[in-house]
Amino acid sequence: MKITIGNKIKSLRNKHSVTQERLAECLGITAQAVSRWESEICYPDIELLPSIADFFNVTVDELLCFDLNKREAKIHDYIKEGHAKQNDGEFDYAVDIFRSALREFPSSYLLHAELACAIACMDNGQKISQALCDETIELCLRIFQTGGCTDENFRLRAKHIMGWIYAKHLENSDKAMQIASGMPTVERTLFMAETLKFYPPHPESVANIINIISVLLILFGNNLGYQVEKHLQESINALTCELEWLKSNMRLRVKLEYGASAPTPTSPQ
Repeated sequence: MKITIGNKIKSLRNKHSVTQERLAECLGITAQAVSRWESEICYPDIELLPSIADFFNVTVDELLCFDLNKREAKIHDYIKEGHAKQNDGEFDYAVDIFRSALREFPSSYLLHAELACAIACMDNGQKISQALCDETIELCLRIFQTGGCTDENFRLRAKHIMGWIYAKHLENSDKAMQIASGMPTVERTLFMAETLKFYPPHPESVANIINIISVLLILFGNNLGYQVEKHLQESINALTCELEWLKSNMRLRVKLEYGASAPTPTSPQ
């Protein structure tokens, strides 16, 4: 990314009708130094950037011609291009696109996740090399280790990708399980079923299903959600009733959207 701070300083100086001498005097430097900046011969000392920005009443980002909107737009253009290659089955090209994007925007955790996902899928379900596994794991670690990304959606996505790498490409189910243990209940259950093929009567699968029944009942405001293991059959029956009530409500919503009227279903509780 080419830095054009000299042109920006010149533009701001002309806009405010300020001479090179006046700017230099305020910054405690020589007019020749300002001239060298504007000629793109050299850049201002980094310690001067806040002072220059303050002088022109702009942010340092503006001074450095850093536009967040343009940055995000360009990142999403890269992602769109990469996804198009993936949809066409050109997985190697997609990986190259995301690598190039990440070199340009190394702080983008979205690009970290996109590149990791693209590498994990680049052989269309076949095992990838150890080097590619290592690259993917490193990308994921940057996202969710201490000091990394704070966005829980990106962190969860990174765990799914890394768990997939360990389970499918490195055949290390224990490590995949360790990663899954840090996921919320529903996501962990889905990961274990889809990736590790943990279905009933596997004890982990049964425990996860019970947890989900508990969560759903609590979301419906049903106190049985706190006693599912003790009253399993009763809880299953209660959840069935709650889901029937939800289905009725959804049907009513569709009718109302089309102008029909119908009595409001009441909760089975």
